[in-house]
Amino acid sequence: MKKILFSLLLLLALQGYAQEDFYYYQGGKMPMQIHTQFAYLLCNLDNKEALQKKLDGIATITKFHQDIYQNRLIKTFNNSSPRMANPNNYYAEIQFNNPNLTIEQVKERFVQIKSHPEIINIAHSYHIDSNSKFAITNYIWVGLKNEAQMPVLIAEASKINYSIVGQNPYMKEWVMVCPQENATYSQVKAAQLLMETGLFTAAEPEFIGGYQAYCTNDPLFTNQWGLNNTGQFGGVAGMDTRVCAAYATTTGIATVDIAVIDEGFENNHPDLDGNIENTGYSVMTGTSPTIVYGSHGTACAGIAAAEGNNSLGVTGVAYGCDLMSISMQFGAGLTNAMIADGFNWARLNGAEVISNSWGGGSPSATINTAITNALTLGRGGLGCVILFATANGNAGTISYPSNSNEKIIAVGAMSPCGQRKNPASCDGENWWGSNYGAGLDVMAPGVKIYTTDRQGTAGYNTAAGVAGDYATNFNGTSSACPHAAGIAALILSVNPCLTTDEVEDIMQITCRKVGGYSYTVNGLYPNGTWNNEMGYGLLDADAAVKMAHTLYLQNKTETGTATRRALYINAGENVTPLIPIGPYNTTGASNVNIIGTYYIDFQPGCDLQGTIDAYLTNPCN
Repeated sequence: MKKILFSLLLLLALQGYAQEDFYYYQGGKMPMQIHTQFAYLLCNLDNKEALQKKLDGIATITKFHQDIYQNRLIKTFNNSSPRMANPNNYYAEIQFNNPNLTIEQVKERFVQIKSHPEIINIAHSYHIDSNSKFAITNYIWVGLKNEAQMPVLIAEASKINYSIVGQNPYMKEWVMVCPQENATYSQVKAAQLLMETGLFTAAEPEFIGGYQAYCTNDPLFTNQWGLNNTGQFGGVAGMDTRVCAAYATTTGIATVDIAVIDEGFENNHPDLDGNIENTGYSVMTGTSPTIVYGSHGTACAGIAAAEGNNSLGVTGVAYGCDLMSISMQFGAGLTNAMIADGFNWARLNGAEVISNSWGGGSPSATINTAITNALTLGRGGLGCVILFATANGNAGTISYPSNSNEKIIAVGAMSPCGQRKNPASCDGENWWGSNYGAGLDVMAPGVKIYTTDRQGTAGYNTAAGVAGDYATNFNGTSSACPHAAGIAALILSVNPCLTTDEVEDIMQITCRKVGGYSYTVNGLYPNGTWNNEMGYGLLDADAAVKMAHTLYLQNKTETGTATRRALYINAGENVTPLIPIGPYNTTGASNVNIIGTYYIDFQPGCDLQGTIDAYLTNPCN
């Protein structure tokens, strides 16, 4: 038995942080919750790589920019130190390598970081609600009753070892102050103290970040409850895939390609044509380009990756990713071998994700082999991520091929109220329900979906002109599957080195347990609690893209050969609350490679036997 424990504990005291975190706003206190995964620092280094070297093992730089706003200020009364207020200084947002720090552990890392003389200041990131994240800069803004109060502010600021930087050129009664080198009060506490003098109209830390556009400017986005549920169609607000929050991390990258195997989609659709990877393929003719055999494929493609934020139509889940159309004609001479050719073509032409909103028929070893090859050989051996709809028969078994391979992600459909879509669900569509049962992985929106349609009168919507380019009531597990495919593409956009198994794990682990169903521990489903009708629950794009940086090895036993890769790897009994508590074990027959970029942390609850090789390197190498 071999047990490995990496830990770092700095028993250092912090000065100046023993304060309640709030600021005064409109006569009351505005509380702020410390965000323990991020912080903001100011340094006199102008080189991001040089700063990162000083943070290695502690944190990763996520943003880096110059402190240039002060160049706009009127500096008649400036008495600040050039070190503390200098346009040649740089800010960096940092993300701690360990995502599960306590506030005290964050403060310990502050001390460690500030031991570098190049670091001028470091401050917490905060949030006021679950959707916000902002930070405190090196400065405070103070509102004077009039400019004649400037000597008063200079005197009061000096009492707490703060100095004047300058006045806002448009609102001269607003003055920026900053700490002196011997200051002991944080900007949050200093703002409180200045406000509590009763001399000024306002005093608040300077905030940075937290402001964002409300998702996209596409005119039909307000109807896309699956992306942002505000109660449309009688649904429950917030019962969506949280893609808007995920867009703060990624909207997808063009090097991640989603293959839609279906009836083909219009490569020249004005809301798709900017996201086309190649001309596609027809399995019926065995040639390129794709041929559009019906309307179903264009609707599926738009859900996954219609162009977003282009002031046109709808928003695709992964609107920064590209699409490829692999078309087949249902019920018209379509053979097992032709379907297999579609998977083979997708794999060989660089598809990262393969979305399949179809199924049924007789199980086929020919199709299964092509799917297995894509799952294992695609993406240079990391595997294509393959998703299938479970079918719309309201039956307690999921359909073929979604049940043919445990590596396939089987996607069921959810109503706007968080229920498994069934004849009695709140949407009123009483003629169908989402198949469920053994093998069901995740749920995604599947009712009253707005998406792209064949142009003009050719598609589901036969209205003339631009109105006919969009379907307004696409439904079924057919619409749920491309939602999930888009989220898989967002995950790979954040971390393209993940294997198909790891993408599936992330999607399952981060699901929300919605609908009032009983989710329970089941040995057949190791990635959290599971329900027969809902699988692991509703997909959560925001949680998934965040977890894509980090791999949790918990409640898991490796019995053979395996490779685990991520930027950050945590292994142990209780390293995340998203998985049932349990040790990470390997057996004597195990041969496991654990590959991390920034850290590998073996915590209590690791029983490692067999051959375990741990590498700190680029996971793609």
